[in-house]
Amino acid sequence: MVLIVAATYPEVKPLIKKLNLSRESKHFPLFSGDSIKVIVSGIGGINSAAAVGYISALTGNNNAILNLGISGHSSLEVGTLYLANKISHKFLPLKFYPFIPFKTKLPETCIVTTEQPEKIYPSPNTGYDMESYYFFSAAYRLFSLELIYVAKVVSDNTQNTIDNLNTATVTKLMEKKLDSILELLEDIKKIETEKNKLRIQLSATSKKIIEQLSLTFTERKILEKRLLNIENLGGTKLLAKILKISQKEEILAKLKELEKNLFETTKL
Repeated sequence: MVLIVAATYPEVKPLIKKLNLSRESKHFPLFSGDSIKVIVSGIGGINSAAAVGYISALTGNNNAILNLGISGHSSLEVGTLYLANKISHKFLPLKFYPFIPFKTKLPETCIVTTEQPEKIYPSPNTGYDMESYYFFSAAYRLFSLELIYVAKVVSDNTQNTIDNLNTATVTKLMEKKLDSILELLEDIKKIETEKNKLRIQLSATSKKIIEQLSLTFTERKILEKRLLNIENLGGTKLLAKILKISQKEEILAKLKELEKNLFETTKL
């Protein structure tokens, strides 16, 4: 299943109508079909992160998850659908690098999340939005890296300001890219299906680390996800050193540091 998180209804209205999705939840606007769920979070990072947590609790974290919507962009033309290959925040140091395991004709660029709509577009070849950093930060803790995506349709740039946008123009922009969005969803579904068929089992070392700790259900799920990321990033042999540590807090801190270091190393 592909889970889609969007900030506003106009950004997913054409998709919901095309796939004839039905309304489900009262807590968040949630629309469901056979292999798709669309949740409307509301504008802003906190809302987006909350929607990720909600839909993960509702459906489990073996699915693919996509942040879909509009964004400004410093270089791309209005109406361009693109994938984010680097996600950062205007005022925060941490950066995320989505892994896109399939070939696509869509352009890939970095995207910067801001707390207010960006009207200057200061960096070249960069998108700007208000949700993707928080979306990815929340999703990264719950879903496999290769199943987390951010796709945006350019709604404004230096020639077309955000002040000209309204719900009707947003819906029209998304409707024009509907075929490309559907193609992207099919690519994501294939990866999600392959991932679930060939889900990598944790190594014996990782299992020993889990067994020696007293964990809550939530802590265990987070730790399993972190260990799986470490193994997928080539750090299985490094986990042997963690087994020699006895304190829970130190183990968790070392694993978090190891995951971060491996993740950054793969992007050098």
